Amino acid sequence: MSADFMAFWKLSTLDQALKEGKSLDYAASNQYKRVSVGDTVWIVTVRNGRLRLVGRIVVDQIVDRDTAAKLLSTDKLWPADCYILPTSSTTQRVVDIDVHHRVSDLCFGGSSNKLVQDEEGRVSGSRLQTMRKLAGNSAEILADCLQLSSKQSV
Repeated sequence: MSADFMAFWKLSTLDQALKEGKSLDYAASNQYKRVSVGDTVWIVTVRNGRLRLVGRIVVDQIVDRDTAAKLLSTDKLWPADCYILPTSSTTQRVVDIDVHHRVSDLCFGGSSNKLVQDEEGRVSGSRLQTMRKLAGNSAEILADCLQLSSKQSV
């Protein structure tokens, strides 16, 4: 059975990808060793204390750096031990969608099952640096946000 995970990008990584008009054709992290083919990795960041959705990768392949470089025809890859590549039909452009209004609805497996917000409602990116497995209907919530955003940009 496939699983959904939430992984964090630095804001500078998102801003550079947006500037370059990049597609989410891979993601790199040493934490992706926990991911299996068929899983979905939801990539997020934090801008001014607000949770932002960058996109998702429906995992088709999990490869090392050399294989990723060959398959993507570039050696300009984020440094990591593990690379996830999406199924070709699911590759999307990198986005910057404010999903902060749904923070309290998102839940995770494990002992820390909610995102912690400070007294002003902000989320800290440092609390997202460990990839988490999504639970409940969290993946559907993020999918709805992604779909709504794509409809609004048409």
